[in-house]
Amino acid sequence: MTDQQLIKACIAGKAKSQRALFDKYSYPLMQVSMRYSATKADAEDVLQEAWIKIFNALKNYQEQGKFLAWMKMIVIRVALRKKEKASFKNEKAGLSDIVHPKLDPSMIEDMTANEILGYVLNLPKGYQEVFKLFVIDGLSHKEIGELLNIEASTSRAKLTTARRKMQQTIINANKIYAHES
Repeated sequence: MTDQQLIKACIAGKAKSQRALFDKYSYPLMQVSMRYSATKADAEDVLQEAWIKIFNALKNYQEQGKFLAWMKMIVIRVALRKKEKASFKNEKAGLSDIVHPKLDPSMIEDMTANEILGYVLNLPKGYQEVFKLFVIDGLSHKEIGELLNIEASTSRAKLTTARRKMQQTIINANKIYAHES
């Protein structure tokens, strides 16, 4: 059954089609939810709420883009709304001591995706969100600004700071590793 057929059947209230849609897309949507949630339980809550929104919004889905991308945006919006807006707006960068490091590309070549994700997850929350939305999910700074209720220029600044912080952390980790060897 194609996505269009599933969508029509879901709109018509057919439980088997709703289950089929849920089974087909739960895993990739959970991966998105996990990126924006502190714990697995939080991610599950976000995904549950997102599925409710997805099923309620199916009748409004316009086949202008990929269906999965449309659903991912719903998951991202639900996850971001669950986070405290005040903590993002009042966040202190704590990054004033960062110099502009020169990162040797060979340092990153041997890193696994999980190691890189670990560096992302060590960023302050607001910087982490901007980094994930821009680098992983491919949103523009304008879209990020709309989602997070910040200016596009603030999104760009947070991304730049996040990258510098990650570079400095990677350099420091490699210095420690080199001294241990």
